[in-house]
Amino acid sequence: MTAAGTVLNALKPEVNSNLVVLGTGSVGLAAIMGAAVSNCNHVIAVDKNDMSLNVAKEFGATDVINNTKVDLIEAINKIVGPAGLNYVVDTTGEPEVMKQGLTGQIFVHTYPSTGTMLTTCTVFGQIAGKQVADYVRKTD
Repeated sequence: MTAAGTVLNALKPEVNSNLVVLGTGSVGLAAIMGAAVSNCNHVIAVDKNDMSLNVAKEFGATDVINNTKVDLIEAINKIVGPAGLNYVVDTTGEPEVMKQGLTGQIFVHTYPSTGTMLTTCTVFGQIAGKQVADYVRKTD
């Protein structure tokens, strides 16, 4: 399933919902396009590269955040306000990004490297400042 398919077919965001995409590489841009055609209120792109964030705007991101320059949670809260996030799509595979305490329906599109353990990541579940599920990818 492509990242656009993840958004359109798996998450199926409601009109005016709020969605964040972590990572603006090719997979993240596909997720942003899917969210844009779903008429989300806020499609927030998060990356550490300003040039990539500018491209994300061209693909339909309504808001962009460089997470190396601001606190991610504070920046998202300023954008979405009390409505909060409805969906989070991670395309980074970076455990530190996934552990930042985002709330919403989570879809991990790109898994972290082999041997990485996450303690606050779940697929199609809720993360609300507590441990929800463990994900361990092991090598045989």
